[in-house]
Amino acid sequence: MRRILAALVSALVTCGTARAQTTGATTNVAKSVHAHVVTGPVAETDWQKAELLTAFVQREPSEGTPATYETEARVIADGAALHVVVDAKDPDPDKIVGYLTRRDEDSQSDWIHLFIDSYHDRRTGYQFAVNAAGVKRDSYWYNDDNNDDSWDAVWDANVSRTPSGWRAEFRIPYSQLRFSSGSDGKVGFAVLRYVPRLNETSSWPLIARSRNGLISQLAELDDVSPSGSTKRLELSPYSVATTVTQPAETGNPLRKTFNPNVTVGLDLKYAVTPALSLTATVNPDFGQVEADPAVVNLSAFETFFQERRPFFIEGLQRRLHSLLLPPYRPPAARVTFARRWRVLRSAGPNHNRWRREADRAGRQVFGRLSCRRHAGGICGRGIRQRSPP
Repeated sequence: MRRILAALVSALVTCGTARAQTTGATTNVAKSVHAHVVTGPVAETDWQKAELLTAFVQREPSEGTPATYETEARVIADGAALHVVVDAKDPDPDKIVGYLTRRDEDSQSDWIHLFIDSYHDRRTGYQFAVNAAGVKRDSYWYNDDNNDDSWDAVWDANVSRTPSGWRAEFRIPYSQLRFSSGSDGKVGFAVLRYVPRLNETSSWPLIARSRNGLISQLAELDDVSPSGSTKRLELSPYSVATTVTQPAETGNPLRKTFNPNVTVGLDLKYAVTPALSLTATVNPDFGQVEADPAVVNLSAFETFFQERRPFFIEGLQRRLHSLLLPPYRPPAARVTFARRWRVLRSAGPNHNRWRREADRAGRQVFGRLSCRRHAGGICGRGIRQRSPP
């Protein structure tokens, strides 16, 4: 009996070792890469000096096996932005698909995705994607495997067709990312490619579906350090002009036949430190924004427009992560539906002002949200919480 048990154990160990060796041969991808650092404008010769990433492996359908089509990526870092170029090889360039849609809309197109964990906490990160038609998508990742596609950033992407496939160039300004105060130049990084006609997703490094989480699987990118000259101030003004005309009324001198009105507002963002940002808004716009599609609602239920104004959504996941609901339920933004805060203005015509500060220091996350009404007193709310270990 002991001999039988010993033989079984030996067989299991041998099979396990053989399987590990086989898996290692297909998933042995370098988990660290250095960005090529430049001090001036990026030239074509700089791309030749950058480290070449080619070991893309399938995430699906066959996890861990080499990608069907070759993909090459290079990374360059300067003092203001991160530059990434990806060459997606394809033996049939005419079959590359690129649908022209609205920003942040998914489609059955060829896509290139970048994942950047600038805080390097392996829990939060940013996703930037572009398809073969130049449509951009971006989202914010939190708690390792949850994402919010309502986050929008200012970044550049250019796409072009080549005889061997297509090419995507990214420029991600450091001002759109958040870095730790004691950053050592290391960030999480990954490149992902999707080919719709093969229903294949490949990545460098392997982002395995069989493992929990996504941000925690990113590789390490070195030598990414924002310079002190990075732009810290962003201003986003807006204005709305309306005109009301009506016929004159005899005997009523108070009735205006021509009544113009102009409303102005401003959003402000200032990076106090790489890890601390101040966001403020004056007279926020509570009207429809560009992202609101026109709909005809004939049901008994109200139409929900997702909040997309950066002031109201940035950092929402940190303050309300304990209230997040499963993906098949309404998003957490409904818990604090900022677009209904316009009722605060019903007390008078005076403008409202909100300001918010958000930071994460070590294991602490804190935020503050307050509103002030000139004629109706002061109202406000604040949240302070400790992030889970």
